[in-house]
Amino acid sequence: MKVVIKQPALVSVILDDTQLTIQETTKRRFRRDLVAETVISRQALTEMTFTEATAGSVGVLNLSYERDAAYHTVKIEFEAQDGAFLAPLHQALAAQITANGQLGEDDYVANAKLITDYFKMYQDGVLSKADFEAKKRAILHLDLE
Repeated sequence: MKVVIKQPALVSVILDDTQLTIQETTKRRFRRDLVAETVISRQALTEMTFTEATAGSVGVLNLSYERDAAYHTVKIEFEAQDGAFLAPLHQALAAQITANGQLGEDDYVANAKLITDYFKMYQDGVLSKADFEAKKRAILHLDLE
């Protein structure tokens, strides 16, 4: 899926099966120059905010992603005439971010290993039963009540 935003700046947003590419260009006289290109893995997307454009203000699409253990944000501004083209992109990105937030099988295995390690520490007398239970409940996201 490719969306081209013409105002207030020319931005191409390309979403394929593996990544999101954002290309910002400037227009000088009769040619366009690529200013910046940001490539984001679909699995790195963490958060999105979307504000519709109105007659008096531009709309904003903010995307947050994780790269090299740091969080980054990309801000894309658009005017009302480009808003309709962004709706399918917005839906696809929202679905991807929801999928990224779900725990995978590796997360469950890591949690089970961590609980096993804490249990061994409890058996060795390093942790008290209350400490072990508190850590286990925290890992499993159980209420402490």
